[in-house]
Amino acid sequence: MMYCNATYSRVAGMCVLLCWNHEAAKAERGMREVSPVIMYDDMREAVCRGAVIEVECIKEAQKVSNQYSGEWKFYVNTHDDPELGTNRFLYIQYRSVKPRLVKTVTGLMSLAIELGVEPFSVPYHEGETAEWKRRGASETTSPKDT
Repeated sequence: MMYCNATYSRVAGMCVLLCWNHEAAKAERGMREVSPVIMYDDMREAVCRGAVIEVECIKEAQKVSNQYSGEWKFYVNTHDDPELGTNRFLYIQYRSVKPRLVKTVTGLMSLAIELGVEPFSVPYHEGETAEWKRRGASETTSPKDT
């Protein structure tokens, strides 16, 4: 039997999803798999602070009528902890533990505009990824950038 529990921490700015198999947990003395997730408001704040959104194509884009349809999911990569490197959060639906999927290129463009992402890129083939960054986000610049 699989159990899930979502715990949200406003201080840490993330929602952590704990899922575990009860029998396996007993066998492994309480070990649990932990998957960090993030919701829209926290994602928007993270992007403003310099986080990068990784857009992953999970269903290849196909032209249907006058628009392209496919499926894309999102990860938010932060650089908040220099010791741990990049932290990767899965963008989820509000009040759900399911990944937030966008099914049209128009939907991708709308999300990019809402987040202030420039330039906007779309991975078209299954397994491809693209990185979205907000122009003007508070990022640290390296000496070679100046």
